[in-house]
Order: sequence, then structure tokens, then C-alpha cells
Amino acid sequence: MEWIGLICCLKNTGMSIKQIKDFVELSVQGNETLKQRCDMLIEHKKNVEEQIEEMQKHLQKVACKISYFTAQCEKYNEDNL
Repeated sequence: MEWIGLICCLKNTGMSIKQIKDFVELSVQGNETLKQRCDMLIEHKKNVEEQIEEMQKHLQKVACKISYFTAQCEKYNEDNL
């Protein structure tokens, strides 16, 4: 079950099926591949953090637009009463 959870996590965070396959194949090879697997996960973590940062920027822009349109809507409603 732990393997399924890890595979789902990697897939859901944007790791390609090929990269997941490579990771699993390295795992099957045993402890000799621990460094390679760790390096893969470090690189993936970096990519996920970059995606999160990019999404945070998009989220801020959306929040600003919500504030802007909310204020415009309130002003419109006040002017038309």
C-alpha cells in the first residue's frame, strides 16, 4: 500500500509516468540506487516547489481581481440605488 501511495503522490505532483517507472526500477535494484532515488526526489521536490510558487502568483492575481470586481460591483450598486 505504501508503494501505491508514493506512486499516486508522485503522479499527482506532476512526475511523468516514465520518471515514476525509472524510480520504481531503481528501487527494485536495491540499496545501491538510494542516492539516485534521493536525487530524483530532490529534483522533483524542487519542481513541485516551483509550481507552487507559480500557482501562488496566479492565486494572488485572481484574489486582486476579485477585490477589484467586488469594489466595482458595490460602487455600481450604490450608484444605481
